[in-house]
Amino acid sequence: MYKNSNVPNQEIRNGSKTEMINKISLNYFCHICYFKTQQNLKMKFAIRIVLFFCITIISLLAEAQITDKSKTSALPLKYFPADVFRTRDISLINEWIIKAAKDEILFLDEIKETLPESDKESGINIDKKKYILEYISGNTGEVIRLNSETGMEPAEFALYAKIIQDSPENAENRFVKAFSDKIREFPEDQKIIYTSNFIRQINRSNKTFLDEIKLFSKEQNIPDTSLFRLFQSYSYLKFYPGIRKKLDSYISRIITDNFTREDSLKGGNNPERLWWDVMRYDITVKPDIENKTISGSNVLTYKVKESNNTFMMQIDLQEPMKIDSVISQTGQKINLLNIKNIWYADIQDKQQDSENYMTIYFHGKPKESKFPPWDGGWVWSKDSQGNPWISAACQGSGASLWFPCKDLLSDEPDNGASLTMTVPVDLTGVSNGRLVSDYPEGDGMHSVKWEVVNPINSYNIIPYIGKYKKISDSFNGEKGKLDIELWVLNNDSGKAETHSLPEIKRMMTAFEYWLGPYPFYEDSYKLVDAPYAGMEHQSAVAYGNRYLNGFWGNDLSGTGWGKKWDYILVHESGHEWFGNSITDSDIADMWIHEGFTSYTETLFTEYWYGRKAADEYNHGTRRNIENTIPVIGFYNVNKEPINSDMYAKGSNLIHTIRNSMNDDDKFRKMLRGLCETFYHSTAGTQQVESYISNNSGFDFSKVFDQYLRSTDIPVFEYYFDNDGSRVNFRYVNCVTGFNLPLTLRNEKEVVKLFPDTEWQSADVTSAEKEVIDEELIESLYYVCAFRTRE
Repeated sequence: MYKNSNVPNQEIRNGSKTEMINKISLNYFCHICYFKTQQNLKMKFAIRIVLFFCITIISLLAEAQITDKSKTSALPLKYFPADVFRTRDISLINEWIIKAAKDEILFLDEIKETLPESDKESGINIDKKKYILEYISGNTGEVIRLNSETGMEPAEFALYAKIIQDSPENAENRFVKAFSDKIREFPEDQKIIYTSNFIRQINRSNKTFLDEIKLFSKEQNIPDTSLFRLFQSYSYLKFYPGIRKKLDSYISRIITDNFTREDSLKGGNNPERLWWDVMRYDITVKPDIENKTISGSNVLTYKVKESNNTFMMQIDLQEPMKIDSVISQTGQKINLLNIKNIWYADIQDKQQDSENYMTIYFHGKPKESKFPPWDGGWVWSKDSQGNPWISAACQGSGASLWFPCKDLLSDEPDNGASLTMTVPVDLTGVSNGRLVSDYPEGDGMHSVKWEVVNPINSYNIIPYIGKYKKISDSFNGEKGKLDIELWVLNNDSGKAETHSLPEIKRMMTAFEYWLGPYPFYEDSYKLVDAPYAGMEHQSAVAYGNRYLNGFWGNDLSGTGWGKKWDYILVHESGHEWFGNSITDSDIADMWIHEGFTSYTETLFTEYWYGRKAADEYNHGTRRNIENTIPVIGFYNVNKEPINSDMYAKGSNLIHTIRNSMNDDDKFRKMLRGLCETFYHSTAGTQQVESYISNNSGFDFSKVFDQYLRSTDIPVFEYYFDNDGSRVNFRYVNCVTGFNLPLTLRNEKEVVKLFPDTEWQSADVTSAEKEVIDEELIESLYYVCAFRTRE
């Protein structure tokens, strides 16, 4: 319960019952309303119950007047110092928050005194609410006491309180050291998760705090949940930004301390890899379904780039898989040296620019995925009829978890690859590219061979084995007729024809408009039922979305637009342009794959449902951004980021740049040019950044630094002069030199602002002033907009 700061405590709490029912609301911190009375304990309890039901009814009536704000009661703004919130003066608001917290502590103490002995649970809940209020009030001793007596969470508050209580000097560094000491005994992965969750709360606090101030400034009724969000965000702001930045470094240390020489060998382009170039893979595999083992061979064709060197050839194959032997093209056995997942072949013939091949025989029990496709490995499953259903997924883990190869993203087989699967005759083998042959092997087996003629990254070469049925169709695209095949389980053929075929054609129409022609006309486009959610396997996209719109029926944006199309079909097919045609040269740059592909979802939405829908969808995906670590990871160690920000944050970065450009024709031309420039090749972040800056007409280098190499959400602060004729603005909470131009528009006006980290100003008309709006700015750009004065 809160009040106007000019009204004494007792005026609100000891008024008549009618006044009280009109003034009091369901208090978020207590959940049950209490009030002060001189009656005995039984009378207090009875009145409390009556009031609870009365206030619940009043709250439901009040709630009906509030849309999309809260499922609890609402508090009239007159009990808040509205003048303070409307000035947007942070220092005055901070003073009010501290005073309100202290008042609430006193009220909670009064409440606790009235509790019967049996009502222990309510007492615990009150202590939990009091814990955060004591922290805000600076009562460090009480925070420590509550934590030690009741084990309150988050314990970081008590830890910080102890540091401050001891001495505020150098508190940030001392806190980070104490925090790291506290979790030293945690398993390595738990250390990162624990720290990341804490950082996530800190990062969200700044935007949440400003959002609640905006709400308090504009609304006549304040949802009680907003009180909680305001207090909680204010609490975490005490850690912001210095401690957060130090914890960022702490996470980096945790990760880098875990890197081994083997990580460098797998992720780096070392001398044993540099001297040769992969030209082609011809893989044969025979799975033993009952024992979950495989055996086979890989004819690896390579070109010598550096002759007269003494380096061996590094071949990657992960334990427990084994290489049996390597035979040269002349039939000679090549000597091998094995160190865990690395196999070194002693190649003698190294004539400059010569092309050679070797046959590598292998066998073993490949790692089985426990949570495909996010956990790499082979998938030994069964369809709904109990038939074997087998595949693999190895993005991140690498193709070397099941076949010997040069497991390096920057070196794709220039001349394509083939995969031959020897499987029971009642099962079908499907893979990338086109079916080349299907011939009997005897003993109830047959061998099915598929081939791609285009370059392909190794993690995309995948077997699908099951009781499949083929559905054929075609699409008339920019390069002519594109063959389309659906490989579905027999019982799903009807769903595939009615759901997937129309969606594929919608996808192709939209993506060819925005990105240019489908990159693999020669290899066709296939959608293949898979025993997991999905994966971007080149020209043979894995599909497991249950023939539903959204992702398994859910809209990841929360806007409703994501349920109007099939997420897995659209997203994984978008990878044909970004990930398969344009491949990042190091897994640290995975945002090139996932950020641009996530943005194809926005492009698809715009093509079929309009620009407003696209803006809303893209904005909605921000709820999935964690901002716990930078988007760009660690190079040369084959380490994927620990969170998924390369998806939604990458997409919002691209949409932010597009809105800043304010030229959709140029933006579309730039996207198509990007796909053409890096067609069937690998690229790194710097190459993509340079391309966008050079072709957009603005140097976005600081913008890339902000969203790819920092975890801060920039805050755009602005205010108007008293007569409204000028607007003043700047960026805070951002990297040095952050200078994202803002183009704001409505049906009549377009305003372009060029903010940086120093206060700037510009003349505005009354019509232009209407366009400079917090909600509009945040809908178009991944920034937090805050009007500092009314």
